[in-house]
Amino acid sequence: MKPNHYIPLILLILLIFTGGCGDSAPNVSDNLKQQSNLCQFSQSACTKTVNNINVKLTITPESAPSEKPLLVLLNFDNPVSEVHYRLEGRDMFMGVIPGIVNQTNAQQFEGPLVYGACSSGFMVWRMFVSFKTDDGEHVAIFDFLADNDTQS
Repeated sequence: MKPNHYIPLILLILLIFTGGCGDSAPNVSDNLKQQSNLCQFSQSACTKTVNNINVKLTITPESAPSEKPLLVLLNFDNPVSEVHYRLEGRDMFMGVIPGIVNQTNAQQFEGPLVYGACSSGFMVWRMFVSFKTDDGEHVAIFDFLADNDTQS
């Protein structure tokens, strides 16, 4: 194949990988209002209940800015072990970002997080928090908006 024959293939690949992160989202405020299930870290910790255990997630800074160091704080209302998380794009593939947390006490864990930016202005991330209790392994799922300067 001549080098010029690769151009359509390269353009197709670029279109595929950038298409999920386009400017197709309308107004960020309107999207946020329609998605009340998203964590609002500026209002409070985001809480999920799994197997009668409350799991609270806080991310600071509250606006969860892309491409900046963040702190993940996880609180449980019962002692747990083997806590870790992974982060994925909820509506588009952005890779899988594994996370490591350190235990600060029997019910609290914290660790760093950094993720990439999306050009659409409305990027929802999904965090899967895995943990163990005496009755097995469990997963809590949290959705939140990156670069959420509209929180109030």
